[in-house]
Amino acid sequence: MAASAALLTDIATIIAAGPSTTTAANAAAGLSAATYPSGGINDYVGNLALIQTKLKELKELYTMLHNVTDAGDGNAATLNNAILTLS
Repeated sequence: MAASAALLTDIATIIAAGPSTTTAANAAAGLSAATYPSGGINDYVGNLALIQTKLKELKELYTMLHNVTDAGDGNAATLNNAILTLS
């Protein structure tokens, strides 16, 4: 699968589809103590919603920075690209 160019759209799609039965079981089991030392993921969908909220916050912060960055500043294009990735 290619890297995402629209993280908020992608996470919304993942949340809408919900986890498969196997994914939910894997999350609850934790698969391996070495990989998941604190145990399983009890709220898979809730963690996805938290990721979505954090992505929205990042987009807002990037937008605020972009709005005060001079167009001639070399960082303006990078900030704009980050905003587009978070669409």
